[in-house]
Order: sequence, then structure tokens, then C-alpha cells
Amino acid sequence: MNQTIKNSQGEALDYTFLPGNEKCRDENWLVILGHGVTGDKDRPVITDTVKALRDVGIDTLAFSFAGNGASEGDFGAATISKEVEDLGAVIDAASHRYTKIAYIGHSMGGAVGLSRVAQDVRINALISIAGMIDTKAFATTEFGDGAVMAAIPQVFAEFIEEMRVEAPSLEITQMFGKPCAKLGGGKPELSFFQDSMAFKLGATRVQEIYASHPEAVPFDPSGKGRPFKDWVQVPEGIDTDWHALAREALGLR
Repeated sequence: MNQTIKNSQGEALDYTFLPGNEKCRDENWLVILGHGVTGDKDRPVITDTVKALRDVGIDTLAFSFAGNGASEGDFGAATISKEVEDLGAVIDAASHRYTKIAYIGHSMGGAVGLSRVAQDVRINALISIAGMIDTKAFATTEFGDGAVMAAIPQVFAEFIEEMRVEAPSLEITQMFGKPCAKLGGGKPELSFFQDSMAFKLGATRVQEIYASHPEAVPFDPSGKGRPFKDWVQVPEGIDTDWHALAREALGLR
């Protein structure tokens, strides 16, 4: 396979297709492999499984969910439901060539598979490797003790109260255990992390902020070197810009 695979948002999904060993290849079967949170298609648990399947003649397609690895998209926008749609897009691209499709998911990728198989009859077999069962425990392990019920810093709470004068529907929620804010029914646009405000402004605008504010840094709430490309973290000390940047992130100007 050499076609571009895009999800319903038009984001290209990075993938590696590897045909099975020609000596024993079964051309009817394709195994699709999906990774876990903060992972990608090149993690050892995925590549080792691909190699084992290839050796017994099975074609494989390992892919990175949107916002992960080299796939397009924003890691901060990743949800299980969105990744279920990503998996559907991969199956759409492959189903016309194969009569049998299996899916192997690792960690959250396993949860994605369970959700997908409940609605997609094209999946003939499902394997979950260390599949996520207790999401609360996972969040605590992956993102820290405060990931489930993090306290809302006073400075953030007060800032949101000030912003509600212009945006009454602004509500406080959490993202990866970090306090954030969104307009009712929308996605998070503001967050508070390491005594700094973080704003979702889009990749181009973020680069402009870096140029004008040397103190600004990438927003990486997981602490694993996977910053959100559409977000920027603006430290305390240049907080005179916080309100203007919040209005911009919320579309109030």
C-alpha cells in the first residue's frame, strides 16, 4: 500500500505497510496495529509484533493515531472516540484489498479496538495487548497523582472569573490532569501549568509568540517531550498579555 490515509478531519495518518514472508504469505489477511497513549507506530511492542507476523506470512499495517509520531493533528485533541475514527479510516483504506482484517491494539490502542469492533463488522479478529481497563489508575500513573482530581490553582480560578465577564459560558475542566477552560460544549482552549498560562492559538500564531516572547515555551503537560503544537505556554511575569491571548484563543476578538 502506498496511498495517503486521512481521517475525517483531513489529517494524514503516518503508517508502515509490510507484506508477509512470500514463502508462506496469506494474501487474504491484514493485521492493523495501533499504539498506546504518547506512543507511535515505531514503539518496540508494535515493531516486534510486526516482525513476528511478517515471519509467518501475514501482511501488517502499523499506524500512528493523529497527533502522534509523524501523523498530522494535535496530540492535545486526541480522545478515544477520535482514535476510533482514525482506525476506521485505516480500515476504509485497506478493506477493498483484504477479505480478513485483524486489529492488535496496545494499551489505549486496545480500548480503541474494543470500541471499533462494536460498530465495525469488517474486523474479523481483535487482540488487546495490556489493554487499558482502569482509566483512572492509568491517568495517575502516566500523568501524576494530580491527574484525576487536580486542585484548581487560585490564580487560574481568578483569571477565569475575570474572563467570564466577556465569556459567561467559560467553564473549568481538566485535560491530562491539568486545569483548563473551555467555552460550553467546546474543546479546551486555555490551561494552567507550571505557574504559567497556556493558550491554544494554532501553530503559526504560536511561532509568532515565541518570536515576541522569549520566555514562552512549548506546552507539554505530559512531560514526555510531546508538546501540543497548537499551544504555547506563557510564564508568569508577562501576564499583562494573558487576557489578550485568552481572548484570541477563545475567539473573542
